[in-house]
Amino acid sequence: MTSETDWQAIRSLMEAMLEGLEAIDKVIKEDTERQYSLHGPLKPGNVMDLIMSCQTMATNLRYAVVQTANYSEKSKHLRNDLRTIFMTVADAASELIGYEATRADDGLPTAAAIRTEMNAAGVAKFLKSMVPRALSEISETKASQGAMILSGNA
Repeated sequence: MTSETDWQAIRSLMEAMLEGLEAIDKVIKEDTERQYSLHGPLKPGNVMDLIMSCQTMATNLRYAVVQTANYSEKSKHLRNDLRTIFMTVADAASELIGYEATRADDGLPTAAAIRTEMNAAGVAKFLKSMVPRALSEISETKASQGAMILSGNA
């Protein structure tokens, strides 16, 4: 049995989450606005009810995945390493939610400066370019080793 991560499911979940949070962030600018009444499927309710529903749904989804996950013992360490990278980048991204520093004179870096720093750190370039290249080299090495074993030259 081959255990492989369903990255498309992860990507779809993250995109849906980002779209929802972005929509809320565009409309709700101040804490006082969390009490605005909603007219729709959550009647009666307010923005805070919507936010709490989203948090509850996300928590319930996490528990459901954890309860039903069938992890391969062989991939345990790699899975934990990948989860650590994922969570660290997600944590860094979450710190940018609501970040309002737009002027350097308030002593805080501007959002543009943060983007420049992320680019300077090369995180996106590393993840998009260097990792696939390294994995390609590993795949080629594994393939050539497999060919050597099959030919009896191992």
